[in-house]
Amino acid sequence: MTTFFTAETHFNDPEVIKYEHQGQRIRPWNTVEEQNQFIIDNWNSRVKDTDTVYHMGDVYDVNTPNSSDLLAQLPGRKILVRGNKDVDTKENYLKYFDEVYNHSHIIELDGVKYLLSHDYLTKENLNEYKCSVNIHAHLHADCVPDPRYFSVSLERTNFYPITSDELILEIKNNQLKYIKNIKF
Repeated sequence: MTTFFTAETHFNDPEVIKYEHQGQRIRPWNTVEEQNQFIIDNWNSRVKDTDTVYHMGDVYDVNTPNSSDLLAQLPGRKILVRGNKDVDTKENYLKYFDEVYNHSHIIELDGVKYLLSHDYLTKENLNEYKCSVNIHAHLHADCVPDPRYFSVSLERTNFYPITSDELILEIKNNQLKYIKNIKF
């Protein structure tokens, strides 16, 4: 069993394919159908039924009928930390997710506690919950310039869910870059 992390699938959301970062479109598709299929294919190329996927929110467009039905195509035990666009009822999310959290959730990987959320949370939250890193989303292609924050938005993970091993390695690399830039 492998643990994965992802966010910002935005299935059937016609607005997200228009998003820009620094003057560039951050999603390469012209239609939501192209986007949906690409994200589903990438998910299915990595995730198996026995795996667990933590989704940091903004799953699908609630204004497009049957958007949630796309989740039936995604294998794995799915856990949702709701995002600002996840305004459907908890009951509807529980049709496809095994667990649903409204704001944040704490997990432990290799003896280290991580704070999961959609929005990046405050340093005080990290201290309060005794977590070393906030794994979040919301910023799409952007990131918080602090090694205590790591975005798993699809735009930051090449549109694939990332494994916990990949996540921990990236977090360590970010922390090393930060340490190397400290001037004594």
